[in-house]
Amino acid sequence: MKKRGLKEPSLPKELFPVKLGKEFLEEAKEQETEVVRRKIEKVYLTKFDGSGMSFWQTVFQNCRFEGCDFHKAFFQDVKFVNCSFCHSSFCDANFKSCIFESCKGRGADFYGSSLYHVQFQDCDMGEAVFDAARFSSVKGQNTDF
Repeated sequence: MKKRGLKEPSLPKELFPVKLGKEFLEEAKEQETEVVRRKIEKVYLTKFDGSGMSFWQTVFQNCRFEGCDFHKAFFQDVKFVNCSFCHSSFCDANFKSCIFESCKGRGADFYGSSLYHVQFQDCDMGEAVFDAARFSSVKGQNTDF
């Protein structure tokens, strides 16, 4: 029997840095465009509607998303580093080959979401809701669930 391994995110060596991250994300939502090969840093959003958005090969670093709605959003080959998602909704969202490093997700709602090849490293996910979520190859290391 072949042992299945955890698939790491496939990130290119060079990502396009995003200036004015808040405006960039708001425009991507309005224009219904996918966010691809970006590095987004130090964005602070409250009650942002990111529902249905798609993110590919993207790194979020030192970002805060509080009370945001990412219902039915799609994340593939995405890395979240030192980000906060407190009380944000990821209901019915899809995560494929993603890493959460040193993130805070207290009270985040992942109800009905799909998590495939997802890693949580040194995260605080206390009181996060994962009811009816589907997991496959998910790893939590030094993480509070």
